Amino acid sequence: MKYIPYAIITTLEIYKSIFSKKTYSYFLGFVWCFIALKDRKCMTKFASSCPFLYRHVSGWCKFLSEYKWDLVELQQRFVNFLIENFMPQLLFRGRI
Repeated sequence: MKYIPYAIITTLEIYKSIFSKKTYSYFLGFVWCFIALKDRKCMTKFASSCPFLYRHVSGWCKFLSEYKWDLVELQQRFVNFLIENFMPQLLFRGRI
């Protein structure tokens, strides 16, 4: 994973237990391409632009449409991460 900055990898580690090893690689690639691509974001671009995960576009489509991963759990972990790390910045006169 030499292409992804260390800070992003450590931040995304909180989601590792939600995915299998294979789908976690797709998840990292998805996040990387979503951040790195400046133009139109589509599966064809993702498949050709991910520098560390060389998969056919059908694999990317299958990841998003068929693989079972808990979106609610993903969102809860993200919100908890924001609260734990950015709570002082979110407070305004003692309230969120």
